[in-house]
Amino acid sequence: MLFAAALLLPSCADRAWVGVVDGEYDDSEDAFPVPVLVGVGDPSSTKGTGAVDADEGHPFMDVNLYVYAFNSTTRAPFTAKAASDSKSCLIDGSLDYPFSNEGRKAFFNGSDIYVDWPDASSLTYYPVGNTDAYDFYAYFTDDYQPSRVMRSADRIEIPVEIDGARDIMSGRAVLSNEALPDYFSETEKHLLKQRAFSAYTARRGVNPVLNFRHHLTRLRFEIYPTSEESHKVVINSIGVKSRYSGNFTAVARSEEDEGIDFSSSSYKWLYLPEADGSSLKRDTYHTLEGANLNLPLYERQAVQVGGTILVAPDSDYEAEVELFDYRGGGHSGKSAIDISGDFLPGHQYVVRIAVYGLLEPQVTVQLEPWGTGGHIIIDNEDNFTPRN
Repeated sequence: MLFAAALLLPSCADRAWVGVVDGEYDDSEDAFPVPVLVGVGDPSSTKGTGAVDADEGHPFMDVNLYVYAFNSTTRAPFTAKAASDSKSCLIDGSLDYPFSNEGRKAFFNGSDIYVDWPDASSLTYYPVGNTDAYDFYAYFTDDYQPSRVMRSADRIEIPVEIDGARDIMSGRAVLSNEALPDYFSETEKHLLKQRAFSAYTARRGVNPVLNFRHHLTRLRFEIYPTSEESHKVVINSIGVKSRYSGNFTAVARSEEDEGIDFSSSSYKWLYLPEADGSSLKRDTYHTLEGANLNLPLYERQAVQVGGTILVAPDSDYEAEVELFDYRGGGHSGKSAIDISGDFLPGHQYVVRIAVYGLLEPQVTVQLEPWGTGGHIIIDNEDNFTPRN
């Protein structure tokens, strides 16, 4: 799922763009140098310190990204290094660490659209007199530190692991016609798109903006009351069995080839965290007392349990809910839930649980894909294991 459109960024150059005039379709070789500025769109994303969502007051900020820029005019191979071949590779980790295969480390603070280069000793400039354009890519592995980065001619791959709170994203900069202001003529827009991104576009205030895509599935859990005493049952944990290790194609010629291959992974239990990534609070989450039981079940006021969990895309999940019932002296137990559907990368889903309590061992789950409509209802009876 794409989370932002390409934006127009102002140039730091002190010469304002006033339009195409005779003799200025091409830059002269002695034109002044211009620095490489890279921006970040708003992905409304998540990160390993807990789900981050701009709509919920948790914007994407204070994160490290890893950036590449390869010559698109010559279709330079992704094995090229900026430290030794700046024409083929303009930006990568070798600018700061000569033997690095990683992208160049960039810091995005969330308040300034431009990234900073924390390990750089100086600014990087587009080559003077070079009319070639460059494609900009990036990846985000959250708090995960990859053991290696593998670069081949047409892709860059990274082994990754997920833990339920960690997000994995890839990004690229694409200049659309709609992103260019109306004061550019159609001829100018054509030239800018043809030469994106380069010194030519940068001198005219058009710089790459990285737009990120999520490659995991995001689940959110809500609980609904079924009786006047439902509030006496608390949810103490929710686990989802998910594949957890995969091969992340962070950069590829074709965007469709980017993503995580989990096919060789085994399964492990991942647990729903709080919104800040910490462990789910115990003895906290229960339905509201005094709920209007005359309303249809899933129109009653819901309570969200914790934050969200990020899992590998799959066709179904084995899940488990740990409950504690304060009635009758108190009893704890677990209820198994089978969640089936078509869980896609970059999509968010709501799992709705009807709380019946331990005396009525039934858990009802409803999945509702965000933004796509439709729902699936799954009834799981006799799946409850009581414990004293």
